[in-house]
Amino acid sequence: MLGGQEFHITTSIGIALFPKDGKDAETLLKYADTAMYRAKEQGRNNYQLYTPAMNTKILERLALENNLRHALSRKEFLVYYQPQVNTETGQIVGMEALILSGWN
Repeated sequence: MLGGQEFHITTSIGIALFPKDGKDAETLLKYADTAMYRAKEQGRNNYQLYTPAMNTKILERLALENNLRHALSRKEFLVYYQPQVNTETGQIVGMEALILSGWN
């Protein structure tokens, strides 16, 4: 309780182990931070042990983000708008945007 208000505290913990994950403090902190962000992605209030696969996922995500930014700056996206139709009434009930890109 703080000032009459009830608070609940949760934690997200990233764990890197010496010497398996790193032999110096800088490397261990970097990997523990990576594992902590993975814990937050998993819904918070939990812990994750660092694995080398976490770095692979980060690199893949960065590559995807970079590709999307470059494609956007080169105007390589084509947008089609498509109505969502209620098949029983024939009425348009929504709209969706379909985005196509020219990069692989």
